Amino acid sequence: MKRHLFSLAAAKPVLCALAVALPTAAYADDTSILSSKILSDISRNMEMSRKANAPEKPPAGEAQAPGGQQASPMAAADSLDTGQDFATTKGIDQLVASYPPKDQPQMAETYKKIILSFNGTVANTYGIPKNNLATALTTVLAGSYAAYTSQPFPEDKVKPLYQQLEQRMRSEPKIYEASMSDKATLYQVCIGLGMVMLAGQAEFAKNPNPEQQAQLQKAGGDALRALLRVEPERVRFTANGLEIL
Repeated sequence: MKRHLFSLAAAKPVLCALAVALPTAAYADDTSILSSKILSDISRNMEMSRKANAPEKPPAGEAQAPGGQQASPMAAADSLDTGQDFATTKGIDQLVASYPPKDQPQMAETYKKIILSFNGTVANTYGIPKNNLATALTTVLAGSYAAYTSQPFPEDKVKPLYQQLEQRMRSEPKIYEASMSDKATLYQVCIGLGMVMLAGQAEFAKNPNPEQQAQLQKAGGDALRALLRVEPERVRFTANGLEIL
């Protein structure tokens, strides 16, 4: 995922504190339960499929289109919509909660700039929508993986991951039950953290800082472990999306 979706300079104030801020911001309230439930279900289904050595089956109750393709319910796209930019700022509040109170206003503006820049470019860059929950989870997974591996997330793996998540999320009841405010909060947290981790990986590749890079790598591994409920070394991203070894 391209680091120039936003200015790298905009992210620098948050890089040093990322390892401290990540656990609190990402898993502070019920929005974390939603993301973790979706991704851990995907991971568990893959694990079961791998053990059975059989093609992965669609979730129970999900319609099949001709040719084995999963059908797209009319209301499915709407269920993933998170609304207008910053209709709520609860996600921003979570992202800055770990910073000293005197720094929180500046950090809030930084995260808003990151999210606005992302929203303004992601559709043209990757052909995936802004203000969409599948886009949010794609971004936080990409950022976490880049941070953990200290390598850029592969450009050609972004859309397959988005498509896989979108398809899975359409059959997740908790998404339909979630409020628009909760969805927007989750979106802000995932985009903010994901893009800062991507920027951190890019920055340390150019300007190595072993101590901070180790913190970023640990943060990425912790995020993958928390979201997918598997050890991060088992996570791979391919032309088919997320795979668990």
